[in-house]
Amino acid sequence: MNPLFSSSAVATPSTSLPYSLPEKAAAMVFHQLDHTENPPFWVPGNWEASPELSVHCSIDQRPIIVYSQAVISGYLNLSGADGWSEGHDYRVGEAFTRFILLRYYFEKMDDLGANKIVMEKSIRAYLKSSPNIQTFFPGSPIKDHRPTESRIAFDSEVTGWDKHAVSRLSGNLGSQYSKEKPFFEILVNSARNSLDDPYCRPFHVSIHFNEEMLDKRRQTLMACKMKPGLESHFVFYAPSLMSPNQFLVQYPERLGPNSTRLLKALCYLQSTTLCAQKVGNCWIKQPMRGLLATLFVELITHRNDLEIEQAWDEAKRLYKDIQKCAAIPTIEGLIKDVKMTDEMKAAYEIAIEKQKTL
Repeated sequence: MNPLFSSSAVATPSTSLPYSLPEKAAAMVFHQLDHTENPPFWVPGNWEASPELSVHCSIDQRPIIVYSQAVISGYLNLSGADGWSEGHDYRVGEAFTRFILLRYYFEKMDDLGANKIVMEKSIRAYLKSSPNIQTFFPGSPIKDHRPTESRIAFDSEVTGWDKHAVSRLSGNLGSQYSKEKPFFEILVNSARNSLDDPYCRPFHVSIHFNEEMLDKRRQTLMACKMKPGLESHFVFYAPSLMSPNQFLVQYPERLGPNSTRLLKALCYLQSTTLCAQKVGNCWIKQPMRGLLATLFVELITHRNDLEIEQAWDEAKRLYKDIQKCAAIPTIEGLIKDVKMTDEMKAAYEIAIEKQKTL
């Protein structure tokens, strides 16, 4: 196992630290990570507010720091023609997405208002795929893909097919997790609709009748990791899959007001159009676009004062604010230790300024 993705490199809590549990555990982790070759470059000033999340924040920085050039290049859409690397490990893109979400939460915790529950549930959705820190917090959820603590959960085991990343999220159609009730699946793929089209419809939604059917679907998708795109694309986007609109029409008797609202929102999500990814950065673009979908689902769930279109606008606003307040400062922190040629530096400066104005 790659040590960057293992919690075994972190020492167990010491009973001599001047903190009570769980602060003691977090303090020990910070102490250990500060003495590694790649210590965290950012620790929440208010980490005591949530020691468990603070530890996740520090652990996720390890792959980000080690592969900083790839993270910078992927996030800013930099090109190999300017000396930047293209393509990387999907897990690094996932760690970056989770880290900027956590960083934003800690920095904006007292200013989130009605969106605080939305951010907390979105964090839980992404912690499902985080490195297991049961060693430090025995009460923490074990790494899992099931949406038991939030309406939706990110699944790090379904990663797409050979040479292309696709993110997967799954969630409860009802307001509570139940094995016997329907689930939804969202596939995130920002590839172009065609070679001459700069846009895409990144969110593909399907409905599955119960947990058993959803799990079978998941196993099928996991088996495609090393298969060619043409074959896998037909599996991921099988015409036999039930769309949210089909479920709305065919099974109205199974729907309460909460699930009806969510289904209509999922229909809306599936129709949205965004800019397509640059070739080579699918490994970071899909997990980040998955965060946008997660914010939307949790807004639909917890902000009944918002209509569907308003919830989508609010999700985009939050997503943009996460870029401004967490992603861009993280990139600016990473760049300090990257050795660049003049061509790389010029491309970076143009890209970072462009990102700030989006």
